[in-house]
Amino acid sequence: MDKPWYTWIDFVLIPLYFTILVYLARNIKQKRITENPLYKYYTRGLIAKLFGGLCVCFIYIFYYEGGDTIGFFQSGRLVALMLSADTSAFFSLMAGNLNQ
Repeated sequence: MDKPWYTWIDFVLIPLYFTILVYLARNIKQKRITENPLYKYYTRGLIAKLFGGLCVCFIYIFYYEGGDTIGFFQSGRLVALMLSADTSAFFSLMAGNLNQ
């Protein structure tokens, strides 16, 4: 692995984002539970989904040290850099012309 895909700020932001999302989910649950009683599972379901996504992310980063997920990320960054470096090549690529 030539470059780590995470920094210390990532480990600070994960619990912060997690807390904000759970807080927002609890507010949504409280507003909508009267119209649909199944909203009692809303927050727990979101927490399970977030935890599962983090586990998959950690497996790909720490165990596999890459994989398709990292490859898609790298390709996406290159395409985004192309937008600022050569706008016409970016739009040509997005139109399906892969010959540039």
